[in-house]
Amino acid sequence: MVTSIIQAIQYNDSEGRLLTYDVRSRQSSSLGLEKARIRFRFSHHRFCVGRYILTSELEFVLQPCPSISKQSRGKQCEACANVDESKYLHAAHLGGKVPHRVAEYMAQPHWLYVAVFADGDVKVGTAAQSRKTRRLAEQGAVCADFVGVVADGYLVRELEDQVSSSTRVSQGFSSVRKAQAWVNPRPLIELESICASTAERVRASSALIWGQSISEKWRARSNALINPRPGQYRLPFGGIEPDFIYDWEVLSVQGPTALIHTHFASGAGDYVVDLSALIGREIDTDLEDSAEGGGTGPAMLF
Repeated sequence: MVTSIIQAIQYNDSEGRLLTYDVRSRQSSSLGLEKARIRFRFSHHRFCVGRYILTSELEFVLQPCPSISKQSRGKQCEACANVDESKYLHAAHLGGKVPHRVAEYMAQPHWLYVAVFADGDVKVGTAAQSRKTRRLAEQGAVCADFVGVVADGYLVRELEDQVSSSTRVSQGFSSVRKAQAWVNPRPLIELESICASTAERVRASSALIWGQSISEKWRARSNALINPRPGQYRLPFGGIEPDFIYDWEVLSVQGPTALIHTHFASGAGDYVVDLSALIGREIDTDLEDSAEGGGTGPAMLF
């Protein structure tokens, strides 16, 4: 029987949290990841994470899947994907009707930003006024510069497309790539220099005639991941395997990436982990000691 499902990694300002859904009690809960000690095992199966719905306060809330559908691919079943309101955000500027609350959400001011990641990769992105800095925390950027603000979400996405095309700056990177970036990171001073020069190119782009050109710098809060030595952290060999018992001390979280310390005698050490690989997995924290995991210490239950 399915017990708890990992639904999402969410941020409250700069604090990373793991959102889970308990199938038996039909309750969602969240765990603050920073400094958490977790002992767990994942199943082989993935399940639908649910659907994002806009509240009257124009906040996206993740509602559980009513049928807890097992997924062979993707994160959502067809039923949840059809009613998910977040799907409209990145295509609304291309035309077509959107739900009333989505239209309200899109009507607020939106920001264009340049963000830089640990290995120097750069992206251009957008953030609604209500999620301005939270968006950067979710992305896992090390530093960023807000380069423009426009009246609504339709204009900002057109602006993003034009800027990306004219400056050859990407609009996104995979969570796997973001985790790998921490294995060979560049010094913070270099990343801030890359951010400044790229932001200047974007501001100089003729596409910014639509909005107000600004410079508002942002830097991720200081944590164990920021400014490490190259080669200081490793990716877990072979990724995260189902049915293996893990014992993690979460040292730091940056977007979808966590720095963890393992307590297994066979592989103790500090590793960077792509947390998005856990989304949709069934989690079991009610574990007995076993030779398979070899973990010690208390489990932090969801």
